[in-house]
Amino acid sequence: MIMVGQTVSIEEKKSQIKYLEREEADQYTLSKKGFTAVYEHKKTYYSINERFKLYRRKIVADVTKNQSSNKPLNLENISEIRTYDFDKLQHKKFTAYKGDFKYELYQFNKEFFMLEVFYNYSENDIKKDWKYYSSELVPFEFIQLKDKKKILTLISHTHLNYIVPKKDTLELKIWTRYQAKGFVPLNFSETQSYTPTYDSKKLYLISSHLHQLGNYYHIITEKGKKRLYNYRGEDVLQKRYDSIVLSNFIIGFKGKKYDVYNQTFKKLKLPKLQAVHLDRSNRYNLQVIQNNELRSIPLSNDTSEKYVVTNPTPPFMPTLNMEIAYKIEDRATEYAFISEFTLDTLTIPKNNIKDIYFLKNRKKKIVTDTEIYIIAELTNGNFNLFDFRKPNTNLLVSMSEIEHIGGFIRFKKDNLYGYFKIHTKGRYIKLDHFQGFFARFELPNGKKGWLDRNGKEYLNL
Repeated sequence: MIMVGQTVSIEEKKSQIKYLEREEADQYTLSKKGFTAVYEHKKTYYSINERFKLYRRKIVADVTKNQSSNKPLNLENISEIRTYDFDKLQHKKFTAYKGDFKYELYQFNKEFFMLEVFYNYSENDIKKDWKYYSSELVPFEFIQLKDKKKILTLISHTHLNYIVPKKDTLELKIWTRYQAKGFVPLNFSETQSYTPTYDSKKLYLISSHLHQLGNYYHIITEKGKKRLYNYRGEDVLQKRYDSIVLSNFIIGFKGKKYDVYNQTFKKLKLPKLQAVHLDRSNRYNLQVIQNNELRSIPLSNDTSEKYVVTNPTPPFMPTLNMEIAYKIEDRATEYAFISEFTLDTLTIPKNNIKDIYFLKNRKKKIVTDTEIYIIAELTNGNFNLFDFRKPNTNLLVSMSEIEHIGGFIRFKKDNLYGYFKIHTKGRYIKLDHFQGFFARFELPNGKKGWLDRNGKEYLNL
C-alpha cells in the first residue's frame, strides 16, 4: 500500500517505510504522458515520479512535492471515488477493442495482472477470428487516499493503467501505444464471475515474460533458511525452506520433502512425493516420483498424471551440428580407425577380438556429432568398450552386455547392471532405460526404486 507522501524501499529482509508527509489528497490526476500520478492537498501537489525500480530492487515508490507550482490538468475530486473491495477483482475480466486488436485484463496472482492481446485474422467484419498475439504480466500497487479510499495502479512500460472505483462502475483509465498515435485510451467492459483458465503453453509464455520470475521475486537467506519475497517485500510462500527453485514451477526443498507451487503460487496437492525434476525434454512439465510411480505435472494442472515417454531424450544435446564420418577398416592383423577430419590412423591388433563395431549403430561406418564409442566383441563372448580416439584404453572390460539405450550406455557384468559414467561396477539385477530423468531399478535384495541421471536412488516407500 502506498500512502501519499510515502517512500517504500525493499532492503535485504523486509519493506522499510519512511514517511515524508502525513497529508491526504483532495484531488488527483493521472498522467497520459508519463508514468506519473499527481495529487493535490491544500494547493500543494505531490507526484509519484519514480515507481518500481525493480531491476535494482530498491526504490518501490518515491512520492515527492511537485517541483512545479502550476496546477496540473484534469484534476478530479476524490469525493467521486467510492470505497471498494479490490479482492473482487480476482473474479472479474475486462475487455476492450481497438482496430483489429482485442485486449483482456484480469488478475493473475497477488502481485500481477495479466494483459493479453489478441489479433483478428479474419477479413469478415461480422465473424472475428481472434488469435493470441502477446501478453504482459503487469505488477500493481494500491494508492491510499483519504477516507479509506484507494485506487489501483498497474506499472507497465507499454501501457498506462489505473483502476478507479467510481459511484456506479469501476473506471479503467488505461492507455496503450497504438500504431503511430502514441498513447490512446482503451474503453473496457466488465465481465462478472470470471475464473481465468490457462493451458501449459500460455503459462510457459508467462514465465518467459517474467524472465523466469527473478525480476519480481527475490530469494533471501534468513538464519540459514530460504524465504521468497515479492517486489513489495512480502513473504510470498509464508514458509522457510532449505532451498527454493524459481522456474516454470516454484519448488521448495526441506529435508527430503518437497512443496510445489504453480505460477499463481498455489501449492499443488501432491501426497507421497519422493522426487521432483524440471523436465527439459518437455518445458511445460514437471517430472515427479509420487507414491513409487513416475508421473508428470503439466503447468496447467493442479495434480500429476502418468508420465508417458515418446522418445527418450539423450542427456547431451549439442548446440552445433558438426557431423563427421567415421569408419573402421578390417585389415589382416589389425583394425584401423579413420575419421574424415583426421590424418592420423589409429590401430589396435586383432588379438582376442572376434569383431568390432560402433556402439551406436552396431556397424563399421557412422556419421555423428556425438562421442564415438566402439565395442570390441571378444573371442570368449564378452565385450570391451573404448573411445574411437583412444583405442588402446578400455573404458569397460569383459562385460557380458554393453548397449546404447536412451542416450546412455548400459552394461552388465556378473549378472548385475549399471550405467557407464554413473556406476563403476554393476549394482542392479534389473535396470530400465531412462524415462526423462529417472530409470526404474531392482537391487539384488529385492528392493525397487528409481535412479536419476546424477546417480541418486529413490527407494520405494
